[in-house]
Amino acid sequence: MTLLDLLKKIINEEFVILKETIINNIISQGANASGRTIDSLEIQEFENGVQLLGRAYFSTITTGRKAGKIPYNFIDKIKEWAQNKQGLQIDPIPYKRQESENFKYRFTPQERGLNKFAGAVAYSIEKHGSFLKKYGYEIEIYQKAINETIERIKNRVITEIRQFIINDLNTII
Repeated sequence: MTLLDLLKKIINEEFVILKETIINNIISQGANASGRTIDSLEIQEFENGVQLLGRAYFSTITTGRKAGKIPYNFIDKIKEWAQNKQGLQIDPIPYKRQESENFKYRFTPQERGLNKFAGAVAYSIEKHGSFLKKYGYEIEIYQKAINETIERIKNRVITEIRQFIINDLNTII
């Protein structure tokens, strides 16, 4: 195995560990609802290196979403998030009026509660930003893991290069 192959192997191994660490951090911080962020993580190898890729707005998982215009399907995403979020209890909203020939229920009481909840959350995020952004909080998902990975890669690469030079000098002498 050449030195270059060995260095690529080290980097690939460390990126696998980095990906696993980020996934574990997302889960342990309670930031996983739909699983789309975790599913978006992908290690991509190319000729001169490796990348760990994630969805477009990956950083919002650590810093939250700022106030402002929301996407057209934002309420649907909040409803999906609420249904996937464990431990979140949303009260149903019963109808006051009885169903009749002229009046049919469009939603179940549970759906009405979910719609009201999602609409209120979407409005709050649009006007004030998410909780993390509004209050300036940040949760640790990936920055510490990236820094630790860089340190491990540097240490392992230095060790391997040192050993390669020593072995090469020993064969010359």
